[in-house]
Parts: sequence; structure tokens; C-alpha cells
Amino acid sequence: MNAFIKPLAQTDDSVTISRADYDAMVALLADAEDIRDATAVAAKLVARETEAYPVEVMDRLLDGDHPVRVFRDHLGLTSQELAGRAGISRAYLSEVENRSKPGSLKAMTKLAAALNIPLDLLAPQ
Repeated sequence: MNAFIKPLAQTDDSVTISRADYDAMVALLADAEDIRDATAVAAKLVARETEAYPVEVMDRLLDGDHPVRVFRDHLGLTSQELAGRAGISRAYLSEVENRSKPGSLKAMTKLAAALNIPLDLLAPQ
């Protein structure tokens, strides 16, 4: 798009522009919205009102991997280390990660605390 948009026609209450100029304006508006959103997220990160995770973590969650396992792997913890931090047995942690047991609210709360993540990140979707 040129620095100046050339109207094809105009009246007191309307302006007609080319499709190329219109498409360029729509793209610029989308870019401005993206910048606004990124700035808002950056401010929340600085204020510690939200967390950011690597794309690999998000991909695994979207692929359906158990969130406890995903965040445990992300932190580089063994199952024994996480179980110890959470005060649950390694066998129970394994059952939760393998989805053979859903995990009680008490256990999931302990796991979230041990992983230093909000409990809602461990909630089933």
C-alpha cells in the first residue's frame, strides 16, 4: 500500500477505495490488534498475572498428554521427585499420569502446588 490512499470516488458521507487499499488497511488493522494483544500479555507477564510456557508444552497438552506428566517433564522432574514434593506415592502418581485414576482434588491440589502451576491447568478439559 502506498503511504497515501487514493480515493476512487467520494461524497460527503462515503469514500470508495481500491480493493488493494482496502485489503492493506484490513491487514494493518489486524497487525495493530496483534500488537495491542501482545502488549497486554507482556504487561501481565511483567506483573506476574499470567505465565508463559514453551510451545512444546502447549503442543503436548493440545495433543492430549496428561498435564501432570507434561509439566513434570517440563520441569525436568522424575516421578519419584514429584511424588515426594506432592506427598503422594509414586505408584499413585503413575496411575494419575496414565489416566487409570483421575486423581482426587486433594492430590491434584498437591501436584499443582508441587509443580508451581494453577490447579486449573490440571483440570480435565
